[in-house]
Amino acid sequence: MFRKKSCFKNFNCNDKDFQYKQDISSIFDYSNISKDGYIVQGFCVTDKYYLISAYYYNLSEKSNSRVYFYDKETGISCGYANLDNSAHVGGITFDYINRIVFITGSRGAINAYKYESLIRSLNGNYLEKIDTSELDISHELSGHVSAATIYYYNDALYVCTCSCSGSMVEYKVEYLKDFNKILVVEKNIYSCLPACIQGLVVFSNCGKKYFLVSQSFSKLKSIIKLYDFNGNFLGQKIIGFKGLEGIDMDRYGNIHGVFEFGLTKSYVLNIKDVCNKINKSLESKYV
Repeated sequence: MFRKKSCFKNFNCNDKDFQYKQDISSIFDYSNISKDGYIVQGFCVTDKYYLISAYYYNLSEKSNSRVYFYDKETGISCGYANLDNSAHVGGITFDYINRIVFITGSRGAINAYKYESLIRSLNGNYLEKIDTSELDISHELSGHVSAATIYYYNDALYVCTCSCSGSMVEYKVEYLKDFNKILVVEKNIYSCLPACIQGLVVFSNCGKKYFLVSQSFSKLKSIIKLYDFNGNFLGQKIIGFKGLEGIDMDRYGNIHGVFEFGLTKSYVLNIKDVCNKINKSLESKYV
């Protein structure tokens, strides 16, 4: 059970092991997505690219969802890979070790693809899908749930819902290469998270695990919130733009995000900009 208790002073953003500093990652333009008739959703960073998942905005005309690629050095668009579904694809994350891209699917399901197959699919359809039949949060949570966003960290997959009282499912996983399958080793559920979660980052500092969530809905100002895994609310940053969706963070504490509508350039802030104050009026509007 998560508590909204502020204790930002216990989070050491100057720790030498975390190496936080004000280096700002490249900001890039992703306006080509909306020009294609697609809506921005998830965001993650790989070794060479920025990836953005997006779905087709016209629900009456079915069209496959996509993953857009942008060169990390130049910010130039490298094209897109068509997926094998038309899901909302609200979250996307990258497993550097096994070279797997996880993407939220329909309702509570999670899909996974071999990273190199997505790159090859920039010039055609060469998707290599991985069996993720054990990854479905509707098996863990009651009621009508959907996987809103996702993050891979240290052999675990974290999946959040977007609701008035959010939940997060932690799957400790193992990739069985010979069987091309993701095996779930252990599950944990965290409840009473913020409303309207759109993006997620999990990380460690001084031997302790934390997570960031992005929060947005309709015309409300976007928020980034910081929590530890003991349920303590540590701080937040209100963003002056609406529609913040997927986020990722580098080892310097730079939080990089994209927006569903309006803003067509990525946004970067440092975790040092997160403070321990909560805007109760804005919070009540979200709930």
